Amino acid sequence: MASQLGIDLRPLITPGGARGAGEVTKRVTQGLLDQAPDDVEIVLITASRPDAVIDVPTLFSWPSERVVRAVDIRDLQPSDVDLVLCYAHLPEPPRGFPVILVEHDLIILRFWDRFAAYVLDAILPGIMAAVVRPWLRLQWFRRLLKNLYRRYLLAKVDKARLIITDSRASREDLITLLGLPADKIVTIYLGVSQPQPGNDPEDEPDIADGPEKPFIFFMGAPDPKRELIELVEAFEQLRTQGRDVQLVFAGSQFTSLESLGDPILAQRIASSPHRDDILLLGFVTDDQKTRLYRQAAAMVYPSIYEGFGLPVLEAMALRCPIVYYNNSSMKEINEGFGFAVESAAEVAPMILHIMDLDSQQRTELLDAAQQHAATLTWEKTVSAYLDVIRGELNRS
Repeated sequence: MASQLGIDLRPLITPGGARGAGEVTKRVTQGLLDQAPDDVEIVLITASRPDAVIDVPTLFSWPSERVVRAVDIRDLQPSDVDLVLCYAHLPEPPRGFPVILVEHDLIILRFWDRFAAYVLDAILPGIMAAVVRPWLRLQWFRRLLKNLYRRYLLAKVDKARLIITDSRASREDLITLLGLPADKIVTIYLGVSQPQPGNDPEDEPDIADGPEKPFIFFMGAPDPKRELIELVEAFEQLRTQGRDVQLVFAGSQFTSLESLGDPILAQRIASSPHRDDILLLGFVTDDQKTRLYRQAAAMVYPSIYEGFGLPVLEAMALRCPIVYYNNSSMKEINEGFGFAVESAAEVAPMILHIMDLDSQQRTELLDAAQQHAATLTWEKTVSAYLDVIRGELNRS
């Protein structure tokens, strides 16, 4: 008799659906549809809201002989699945079902003071959040909110049979910050899309209002964990030292200063003496992103902590010089490759170093980074997920 594996696709309609969590959800789900054994039937758990729908036929494909069903979360019954794979604790895992939970990181809990306002805005309606936000200046209130958030996380992970996480750094946080037993956590590295041989960067599509000079690139979102004000300052240092470069931000929130959701960052960009050379491209397609990686003088990923750091490996795979902070999973996974720095103060000098490399040095360093990225594939990631899933289905 076939086992029924439920895959919770609801992260695709959360705010993170267009970012790293959404990328993992899509890549692993497609891999499971391609590689799951014949005795495993797959149930895709969907949801909708007024402004978003999970369009399964557009997002995924599968062999004609594979049995696949799509079920709305509101209609899901215990008889529909033997096990559910949930890619994140948000949305809340379905109750009453055996669950494997994917927990990418505990960055919010680890850096609570940076994220407290972010959490408050997420859980309260706009007007109420504005009224309550001044209370965050009170230490007792910040501590209370942090404890409530930790209890919320514990309530979710305690219900899971097993936790999958993306790095040993995140695994250690689950053990130390939430007190989870080590034998309940499995580390599975993510993969990175490998470039297709023979693709010429010049064949990739142009980008409207794109860079016209050598440029420094950032791809992602303006999260509190990313030191983007410091990146603007590093760019200004380069200009002060006579380097005629642009700074390019790409990602769905970088449509305009107003869309950033960070008034301090917006003001810093607006007040830059080189504002005209700071470009906000907004959402870019995969092909456009590839072109930006391949043409950038360097990409900078100034993150204080990452559960995995996919953009770092994307840059390496596409032979883009990548400057990243030497911490957390980025150090664990990439040490010895790319251009690691210890702080924001080292970013501008490192970019200058990259720009001054001779052709042979540049080629050798980019070759090594690309070969490193090639060792981390989605096929390996999905295979490891399948091993974990088979083990849990055998327990059912």
